[in-house]
Amino acid sequence: FIGSMGLGAFLSPRLFRGLRLWERLLQIEVGLSLVGGLSVIAIHYGQAGAALLFTHGQMVAGDMVFFLSAFLAAAAIGVLTGAELPLLIELAESGEPGTDRAARVVAMEYFGSLAGALLFPVFFVPRLDMLAVSWLVALVNLAAAAVLAFRFRGEGGGNFGGFLPTFAGLFVALRWAAGRCSSIS
Repeated sequence: FIGSMGLGAFLSPRLFRGLRLWERLLQIEVGLSLVGGLSVIAIHYGQAGAALLFTHGQMVAGDMVFFLSAFLAAAAIGVLTGAELPLLIELAESGEPGTDRAARVVAMEYFGSLAGALLFPVFFVPRLDMLAVSWLVALVNLAAAAVLAFRFRGEGGGNFGGFLPTFAGLFVALRWAAGRCSSIS
């Protein structure tokens, strides 16, 4: 996961070229919502595929299917997460020169990581199933994207109303996927 974050940070200047900085960050947040919300489902189907292969004596192939689905989900989330921080720092530094905005962005990123690392095993896992947790995290990223779009709605032709169908469609798609796999825990 950490290696994927490094790859994302390296690719960050190359992702979504031609878009304004805040639009690139918006695309990453929406991507994190989609990939994060669907990752548990992908891993579940990888596990189901592995179980099917195991019943037919294909142990190595079953292991490969499961670990590949889990690795690809973690790698995709890592790349997007890694691409997010350099864009946040660049966005913070585009404000007033001489302020400590970049340091505050990094501090908030670390505090958010700490909060997530503590809340996940202590609060979320005992009370929610894994699909609900991934759904909740997807909604947090989607909310961040909505706040970002709203914040920059008037800058350089930004159109918050144009993003509303994207947010609504993503919300409906994630909710539909969650409903289709409600037995995952």
